[in-house]
Amino acid sequence: MLTLVLGYLELKANSNLTTKDKHERKFFLKPENHQMNIVNRTFYFTNSNAFTHASDLHKLLMKREKLPAVLVLTSDNGTDFCPNNYLVFMALGRLWKLLKIDHLFACSFAPGMSKYNFIEMAWATMSKALAQITLVPDAAKYDQKNSNEMEQLFETAMQDLGIIWNNTKYAGKNVFCEYMKPNNLNLEKPFDDYDDVKEVLQSGRKSANHNKYKNEIKFLFRHCCRRGYYLHFKKCYKLSCEHCRDKMCPESFDILTKLDSKNDSIPPPILINDLYEGKHYPSLFDIFHSETLLKKMTELSKKRQEELEVGKCHFCSWEYETEADKTKHNHFCP
Repeated sequence: MLTLVLGYLELKANSNLTTKDKHERKFFLKPENHQMNIVNRTFYFTNSNAFTHASDLHKLLMKREKLPAVLVLTSDNGTDFCPNNYLVFMALGRLWKLLKIDHLFACSFAPGMSKYNFIEMAWATMSKALAQITLVPDAAKYDQKNSNEMEQLFETAMQDLGIIWNNTKYAGKNVFCEYMKPNNLNLEKPFDDYDDVKEVLQSGRKSANHNKYKNEIKFLFRHCCRRGYYLHFKKCYKLSCEHCRDKMCPESFDILTKLDSKNDSIPPPILINDLYEGKHYPSLFDIFHSETLLKKMTELSKKRQEELEVGKCHFCSWEYETEADKTKHNHFCP
């Protein structure tokens, strides 16, 4: 059975608690697992992409009493979540803009490292709940050549799956599981134009929709920093920017001022010869609580950018991955 199951695990940060590792690097304690949310789709009838994921996230976040000022998303490095994918950039940029939050960080795990993603443990619990269970035991009675009957079969299976998972507990809370019907995607604006955005990103200036999307794409470029495994959308300081005019919360402003010391965002991981014998990366906690270390990381980061063969956009903080990436970027910025 072709089903598509997407999980969104909320984490509760232990913001004031820190620990040290054997190298004396300081870290915040790992966040605690919180609410597990699942969206089921029937892949047999419905496609899934970066825009549907962003739409899911928007609906889940809008159910909260209060939106966070800073949103951090972690995921595997699959196509629909990879920071190097321009469609992911567009989907998450629109999510950041729609939520009107100060920062949105989207970080993906390096290849082979997704086992460290918190949600992987949650899926083990979800799989255990399905042990020795057959969804729709009488599935053989459905005519697989009849699309209406197949749709009914999948809907029955998804409803059964929802009942099981909604009665499953994870991190002390009932799982929230929702089935998204094929004819009821509920993709509200601005997540309802995936095909048009995909076409304009592929065709660039040759696209008939280039003028329609150029200003939006340029705006997101100017408010985003991309590095190898993350995207960072952030408000700017410009009073003329209508979107960023609202005052940031003090914590967000503090984050932004530290990140904007010519780095534009989180400094990339860099080994320092006179620190940890040059064998281990300094922790972000140490960097942001030491002006000396932050200055050193900034200098090394600038040097690294100067050494890049392809370079970086002079108008925004976009770091090119390849010449093709540079060409695609220049279709919209400046």
